[in-house]
Amino acid sequence: MFGPISCKDPAEPVGLTHHIYPPDQFDALIPMGRMWDSHVTPTDHLYVRLNEARPRTVVTSPADGQIISISRFPNDQSPHWDSSIVEPDYRMVIAHSCSLFSVFIHLGELAPEITAVTGDLALGERWSASNAAPLPVRAGDSLASMGGSSFDYSLHDEKVILRGFQVPEHYEGEPWKVHTVDPFDYMTPDMAAELLPKNERQAEPVGGRIDYDVPGTLAGNWFMDGTVDYRGGDSSGPEYWTGHLAIAYDHIDPSQIRVSIGRDIGLTWDDCRSCGGVYAVNGNGPDPASVTSSDGPVKYELTGRRHVSPDSNERTVGDGVVLGTFLVEVLDDASIRTEFFKDVGAANVAGFTSTAIIYRR
Repeated sequence: MFGPISCKDPAEPVGLTHHIYPPDQFDALIPMGRMWDSHVTPTDHLYVRLNEARPRTVVTSPADGQIISISRFPNDQSPHWDSSIVEPDYRMVIAHSCSLFSVFIHLGELAPEITAVTGDLALGERWSASNAAPLPVRAGDSLASMGGSSFDYSLHDEKVILRGFQVPEHYEGEPWKVHTVDPFDYMTPDMAAELLPKNERQAEPVGGRIDYDVPGTLAGNWFMDGTVDYRGGDSSGPEYWTGHLAIAYDHIDPSQIRVSIGRDIGLTWDDCRSCGGVYAVNGNGPDPASVTSSDGPVKYELTGRRHVSPDSNERTVGDGVVLGTFLVEVLDDASIRTEFFKDVGAANVAGFTSTAIIYRR
């Protein structure tokens, strides 16, 4: 998944034995599967987030392993409460075994023990174990500071292949994605118990889910015809996610249908400030996993979303304000036809027009 490494698998499966960030020092753990803005399809990582200004501390390794790559992004980062604070922005990959990997994104200043080996990385520069010895770390070792007001964490097990991606080959641009696992499944029970109060999702799997494809139905991820695969192939340009569509479920309450659309459908920030390109469905049905070609065209009235309460940063429900009608039809096991009619209710949509768009798995 992350290039050739020198490794030896342990006799026993690797588990996570240490928190990546002190549970009493952050506000929210956001599970996998969140859809928002450029993350049109469900995200393969969790977020550790600070909701308000508070002291930031050190990110640590969840298990023994070896750092195999560190990349510095082309731009630095700041916490959302103070843009005058500017810190580095790093991505780090740790191999815990030959098959289990942790990925951190949006780390801040690297620990001194790490920079002593890697040196100071310039903007856009990368350090890799492919041209240097891997850097051993122990569970609990400092990796970096929290550089902004949140960071991403994901766990990937090459021995696990997600079954909810109909065409796994279409994710080769991010080969770790089909091996994404729920970190809660690898934690000690005590660790999981300490983290659950920070996580608004209570449904299993508590760490979230990203693979919803059901062949022959609407459910799951879709790629605009001509964009080839997850990374867009040669057809979608740098903003590859504009060719994405996800007809899936809310990352906090999976009983709620969500339609996440990457392309411009004419809706603006003023139409729905809590949407980020992800819409609820009026009446919350029919379940996309039950819609097949035998149903013909199906109409979903898309609505805005609102937060359930001021205390909930992630849990949303439909606000009942119809923004338009999303007309969709399953054509075969791997393609659908779609069209959005802004400001038009379902009763006034007669059928597809010449502007309909085909999506494929």
